[in-house]
Amino acid sequence: MQEVRQPTSNELAQKRTVMAAERTFMAWARTSLSMISFGFSIYKFLQYAKEAEMGHKMTAGGARNLGATLVGLGVSFLIVSGLQHWRFLKRMSPKLKMAKLQSWPLSLFLAVLLVVLGFLALLNMIFGLGPF
Repeated sequence: MQEVRQPTSNELAQKRTVMAAERTFMAWARTSLSMISFGFSIYKFLQYAKEAEMGHKMTAGGARNLGATLVGLGVSFLIVSGLQHWRFLKRMSPKLKMAKLQSWPLSLFLAVLLVVLGFLALLNMIFGLGPF
């Protein structure tokens, strides 16, 4: 029977560091998603309020600008934090003996998906493209 090798304390510490970086990146992704959805929701709510003439004082351009700013910030934060996380994983990869970085982590795949959805929301808000 083959003996199972136990990881060293150094390997475990490196793995914990990578997991901590992953949690930090996911916190940035959560914040970015909140900004994207909040910006799009503000834009749509004020657009419907104007159509229903509910008496709000913000113009349609103001609602679009506020929403587009929040969506743009959310997408920008997600791109920057994703690049920072990718660089960190690449820097840590040679040191990790337990788990080599051979493919994209799920969190980075999620970030790319959210960036695409954020850009689609921006296109909808600025140019009126899309089903909404």
